[in-house]
Amino acid sequence: MKILLTGHTSGLGASLNTLLDCKGISRSNGYDTNDVDVWCQQFKEYDLLINNAPNNQLGVLESFFKLWSTNSNKQVINVGSYIIDHPRIDIEQDSLYWRYRIDKVALAEACKKMSHYSWNCQIINFGPIDTPMTKNSEVSKISALEAARAIIMLIQNCKIKRLDYFI
Repeated sequence: MKILLTGHTSGLGASLNTLLDCKGISRSNGYDTNDVDVWCQQFKEYDLLINNAPNNQLGVLESFFKLWSTNSNKQVINVGSYIIDHPRIDIEQDSLYWRYRIDKVALAEACKKMSHYSWNCQIINFGPIDTPMTKNSEVSKISALEAARAIIMLIQNCKIKRLDYFI
């Protein structure tokens, strides 16, 4: 299975990149998710996309839907978040994550709509993961490694359309 992983350099993506035999892409190696239409065709022969990058996940999902929708063997796992409902302790930092929160809500809605297609599109929503984004948050968190293992569970059971994962 050929696996593509967006956002592979830190946090959850770095843990996935360590555990899986995959092609990691991010701005650091020339694949900006804001320009997904420029490069997505290069990955037509891949079997699985783990849509994890923090920016433009909806655009990535849309581009790969157009690329793969006629092939039922293709699979997309979108990394959502329930942290969107969790206010930051440092109120001055809260506004830095508004766009992130809105993008995660849009991603969840898109995945819900895509459940009507026979295309294999999944979403996993985590509570707080121990990453730099949650470092000032005084709530229980799962490790990035534990979150990566939950995603691997989804890969192994591709019939699950949605998984909500909390500690």
